[in-house]
Amino acid sequence: MMNISECSKQLKLLTKAHVNYSISIEEYLSDRKALLDELDFNINGISSEQVAPPQELEPTAVPTIANDEQQDKTQPYFAGKIDRCMSFIKGSNN
Repeated sequence: MMNISECSKQLKLLTKAHVNYSISIEEYLSDRKALLDELDFNINGISSEQVAPPQELEPTAVPTIANDEQQDKTQPYFAGKIDRCMSFIKGSNN
């Protein structure tokens, strides 16, 4: 039975094998997926076959600003604060 501690130990060994070029990236990814799937099954009771494949997400539209009322009102405030901070850093106290 796979638990988190055992999985962690096996993942460390697997990672060391890959870093030392003992196994290929394909073997590493395959073995890592098998370990994590086994851990998921033992902890959550879900096998990888029961999980639906990820769906393509449609790109979301970036909202546009229709008028001045929707613009961020904090921008001038923070710009003024930054100007005062920069003046202080430069040594002029305006």
